Amino acid sequence: MTESESVALPFGDSPKIGVTGFEPATSWSLTRRSSQTEPHPVHVLATHALLCPRKLIYNIITNVKSQALYLCCGIDYNTRVQGDFYEGKHPMKNDFSNIRCIAFDLDDTVLNAKKELSGRNADALRRAKEKGLALVPITGRTFSTIPACIRELNGVSLAVTSNGAVIYDLRVGERIHELLLPADTVRILVGSIDRYFREGRLTYEAFVDGVSYAQADYVEDPPAFGIPKSAAVYVQQTRHPVPSVIDFILEHTGCLDSLNLVLKDTRLFPVVEDVIYQSTDNVYITSSISYRMEISHADSGKVSGLTYVLDRLHLTLEETLAFGDGENDAEMLNAAGIGVALQNASASCKASADYTTKLTSGEDGVADFLEQHIL
Repeated sequence: MTESESVALPFGDSPKIGVTGFEPATSWSLTRRSSQTEPHPVHVLATHALLCPRKLIYNIITNVKSQALYLCCGIDYNTRVQGDFYEGKHPMKNDFSNIRCIAFDLDDTVLNAKKELSGRNADALRRAKEKGLALVPITGRTFSTIPACIRELNGVSLAVTSNGAVIYDLRVGERIHELLLPADTVRILVGSIDRYFREGRLTYEAFVDGVSYAQADYVEDPPAFGIPKSAAVYVQQTRHPVPSVIDFILEHTGCLDSLNLVLKDTRLFPVVEDVIYQSTDNVYITSSISYRMEISHADSGKVSGLTYVLDRLHLTLEETLAFGDGENDAEMLNAAGIGVALQNASASCKASADYTTKLTSGEDGVADFLEQHIL
């Protein structure tokens, strides 16, 4: 498929589109139909197959699995359970007695839109720790961008960063595990999408030694590169400017924690993803938000990072309650003993979870859930 063909598909910019890559705050996955104005899932699958074939299998499995579970329990797939938190993979799962660990994403999960940890969320996590539960923050952020409110949270010792590629001991600020992008993979990747960079259709964020770097003009004016104005300050506060991000990346091949691609037009996401996978399959690609493609070592991912931490704590995934909101959280919620998606989560995240909170991250959804099921 050519790039022009992908852009010409008759989706427009409607927020009701069935592929969430066109939505401002979600990632590439199927949504459930909430009204008759949305396209039928079969049409979505067909179109998504054309846009990015490698996503097709995952979406079919997720969609069919969810519908089958609803059917077995006598639940109408298009009208969700309204009386409780349930919306996900295991309708009858309600035993929390085995939970010994709480793993949680940061942005739009325990942190609100202002990137703050509310007093209620902090108190709920503190009380969970007092009950003997381990606390594990797990994020796509780099180590240097983990806010003090998380670093200083009582009971937090190990943190998973860069979508599972790098793990730190927060007590001493030391890196204890890493899966760096291979140097040859980085060179192949950069070369494969060079035209899009030169055309100004995407730019990079490079993570080295727990620090985020980006091109100076991008840091100076993030909205000019597709970043929403609401997220511009965060970019400027956390990205260190360099004169040439390409030169920086090529000078640091072999020591990159991960790479982000910032896309001016989110409709380019599946096109670029497919170009990369045609060039190399030695990468892990995910996304926490529609305009940012997150690339790390092929063996990384939040499940990989969480499993490493749990092994050190002598715990298991089955003993873990995990919270998340983005596509990069979906696998973790599916693998955890109990997965909980925030009310503001993406469709794939909700479909992979056991529960969806009644409240959003901005309404302390994590605390509300813990108060009712754990504390």
